[in-house]
Amino acid sequence: DKAFKRWAKVSPVTGKEYFISNERFSSVTHKVEFPWDKEAAALNSGVRLVAGESAFDMQHKPLNPDGRNVSLMIAVKEIL
Repeated sequence: DKAFKRWAKVSPVTGKEYFISNERFSSVTHKVEFPWDKEAAALNSGVRLVAGESAFDMQHKPLNPDGRNVSLMIAVKEIL
């Protein structure tokens, strides 16, 4: 089932380790950024995101980087 569709920017993460909010996510391969909305902000880790032919598993809840409800960022692991 598809919960919803959003336009998003998917970018590879450089290096083998990625740090977010003082937590360590060594399996993160990409980050997904998109405009903030209430439904997306409520997503939980374990959700699968699809972009074209690629699929990604969320590694944590969405982060609101600026704290102003403008954008969200999610660290994900690409499913090969």
